Amino acid sequence: MAIGKYFVQQLNKTGNYVELLGLVGDNNTWARSKGFHSVVDNYKNLKMVAQQSADFDRNKAMEVMESILQAHPNIDGVFCGNDAMAMGAYQALLSAGKADKVKVFGFDGADDVIAAINDNKVYATGMQFPLVMAQTAAVFADEYIKGKRDFPQKIPVAVEMVTKKMCRIM
Repeated sequence: MAIGKYFVQQLNKTGNYVELLGLVGDNNTWARSKGFHSVVDNYKNLKMVAQQSADFDRNKAMEVMESILQAHPNIDGVFCGNDAMAMGAYQALLSAGKADKVKVFGFDGADDVIAAINDNKVYATGMQFPLVMAQTAAVFADEYIKGKRDFPQKIPVAVEMVTKKMCRIM
């Protein structure tokens, strides 16, 4: 996963980090987490000090991050399973006076996070393309109506990493 590689690079392969998960029962939560850990777990000097669900919710992420900061004040990075949680984590870090010391990473490519990346508040996000997903679903629905019944069980969705460097291009 590209964002995992970028996370490792930005933390210089060392430090303490937090992972904020989405809904515990959601497949996206675990797919994103597993992709992230498939890279990050290969670096023994990176230590996850907390992993907690914030239900893909901005306000809950802020509250969860505030609690985590009380128990683990010395963190270097936060990986969030979506951009709403990234913005909530950033707000908690800002309130704690740590926003300039802790690197926040999100997932989804939401407009407010793209702006936050441009403003040096968030380091990166994995951008998905919902329009492409909707178009694919519409094509499959049309094919189903026309009688097709054999569809793939899973269709990989392209994810593009957005960083400050990419924001300059956009």
